[in-house]
Order: sequence, then C-alpha cells, then structure tokens
Amino acid sequence: MEGRILAAAGKAAGLAGISIGAFLIIFRDVLATNFLPKSGLSQVQAFSVLIFLMIVTFGIAGVGVTAWLIGRTSKKVRTSELIIISLLLLSILITAVLFSNKQTQNAEDAIRSAEMHEKILKNAAKLSPLTNSQVANLTSKCSWRSDYFYDTFAPQYIESWRDRTKYQPEFDYSTLERDLNGLIPQGKIDAEEKTKWIDAINCLEDEIRDLVGPDT
Repeated sequence: MEGRILAAAGKAAGLAGISIGAFLIIFRDVLATNFLPKSGLSQVQAFSVLIFLMIVTFGIAGVGVTAWLIGRTSKKVRTSELIIISLLLLSILITAVLFSNKQTQNAEDAIRSAEMHEKILKNAAKLSPLTNSQVANLTSKCSWRSDYFYDTFAPQYIESWRDRTKYQPEFDYSTLERDLNGLIPQGKIDAEEKTKWIDAINCLEDEIRDLVGPDT
C-alpha cells in the first residue's frame, strides 16, 4: 500500500511527490500507533514526541519539495545558492524543534505547579479542624498534671507544625513527633513519671492523627 502511494506521488510530482507521500505515511502511522501509552510517557511528553516527529518529517518533505522546485527551474542554480537555501531550511527546522521543546517544558512546568497547588490546598483543608482552641483542648485532654514545659511548648509545637505544613505539598508528622518527643525530660526522673510523659505525648500524637488524618 505504501509503495503504491509513493510510486503514484513520484510519478505525479517526482521528488516532491515522494517527499510529501512519505510525510503523509509517517504522519498516519504515528497517529495510528499505540507505542506512546505503553512507554510510560506522560501526556505532555507523548505530545512532545509526536510534535518532534512531525516537525522533522515535515522538514525532510519540505527539503524534497524545495529540491524538486529548484530542479524544475530553467535557471541554473549555483552551489553557493543551494548551500544558503539548505542552511535556511535547516535553521527553520531547528528553530521549530526548539520552540516545540520550549512549549512542552512550559506545559510540564504548569502541570507540576498546578499539582503542587492542589496538594497544598488539600493539606490546608486537612489541617483546618486543628484550630488553636482545639489544640488547647487536646493538650489538656492528654495532660496528667500541670507542667510548665508541657502546657507551654506542646501547643506551640503543634501550632507551628500546623502553620508550616498547610503551605507545603508534602504532609507528614515526623517534625511534630520529633518536637513533642523533645519535651520528655531526659534528666533524673523516675520510670513512672517518664512513662506518664511518654503516654501524654503519644496521646497527643494519636488525637491529632485521628482529627487530621494519616500522612500523605
């Protein structure tokens, strides 16, 4: 089928017909194939590959058409003129490829930015129930006694973690757990008191997880 198309185009328009016929065949096959979805490329990357193939194929066809037109002219074309025309066509082709790559990169950046913004909005929504008053309630609920360091710094650590996390695309409790565990006294305290400290911190972490939700 392809051979008949190229033969018919070559008979009608010579080298120009063969160039255009080859362009149409490649264009058809690229659109019909399904190798891009199987390759694991994103939609933007697949589009970039298609555009690159089409630009290169069209450029080659354009060179063939130009060569055919030059060959049909009665005026003899000098070698220097052929070199200039070839360089001009080549520069146009390279510019088109670079422009396509730039547009693809811009599209990928826009998609990444939108995805990051969506994650930040989700984190802010997850953390919205953790208000200052709710932090105070949870701190009081998990406390086993009145302690200056616990009553003062536990709410501050929780609120600071909440305010930082709501503006970040990633969501985890590692920073909060580290800060709260830092409140557990490391000096000379008896085992019973240390156990109560650990229980209070674990209680806080569990209550916050139940209120806000798991890591993402």
